[in-house]
Amino acid sequence: AHVKVFKIRLNEQYREEDESFLNDFLESVKVESIVPTLISSPQDMHWSVFVVYSELEEDQFPLAEKMLYDSGEALTPEEEHLLFRMKQWREGVAQRENIPSYMIFHVSHLKTIVKMKPQSLEDFAKVKGLSRRKINKYAKDILRMCKEAQ
Repeated sequence: AHVKVFKIRLNEQYREEDESFLNDFLESVKVESIVPTLISSPQDMHWSVFVVYSELEEDQFPLAEKMLYDSGEALTPEEEHLLFRMKQWREGVAQRENIPSYMIFHVSHLKTIVKMKPQSLEDFAKVKGLSRRKINKYAKDILRMCKEAQ
């Protein structure tokens, strides 16, 4: 068993994004227990969520070397253009689904996808933090954009 602690800030500006990170994580592991605790101090008030989990079996979710793009690494002009197209697509989907765009894919996920140049839907399982649900729901559109950019 492994443990991970999440901070869910109560400020509306951050709460949805924090919840999205937690939900993505919970979808990608087998949860054994969750202990939420409300932390309150004069400077800050947030939920601390302690998660005990184990990795999913291989047939439930591909166990691959997970990667997340290092934001310090520069994108080529072609990669910048593809990232721009993906952000436009994400904005349209977010409007249709009436949810914040980062709940579709975080920018770090999009940059990682741009850098890794996926050739199949299975490649998306290598992106750290992408849930199977998001891959099934959105990856075909992203894969099409990646292939068009080649």
